[in-house]
Amino acid sequence: MDIPPLDNPRDATQLISTIDHFYSIVKLDFSILEAEKERLESIVRQYERVKAIGKNDDDRKRNASTFLENFPEADGTTVDIYDRYRKVSRRYGFLKHALDLIESKQSKLITISGYMKIDASFTKYA
Repeated sequence: MDIPPLDNPRDATQLISTIDHFYSIVKLDFSILEAEKERLESIVRQYERVKAIGKNDDDRKRNASTFLENFPEADGTTVDIYDRYRKVSRRYGFLKHALDLIESKQSKLITISGYMKIDASFTKYA
């Protein structure tokens, strides 16, 4: 994401507004994804304890893993919770970095906009 050359403070303000709108959309997606990630972590923690049944440690781990790899959904299908968690975690990391980048761009634009306003006021009186 590159900031285009800005000719006046109004251009900067418009760009800040556009980036803010984009930020809001990404932040909402991130929040939904964060909740899903936490839900999946909770499922894994819970069922790694509850389904840890067996004669020895290896059996208990295998039984819990097998259950989570074939986790029953409400519609009767099964899903691999570990696989879903990996996908959600990847997307979560991507969106987290995207939000950091957007925040950085917003900060730079606000600084540039302020500088342009000050510069305009000085050239007005020069």
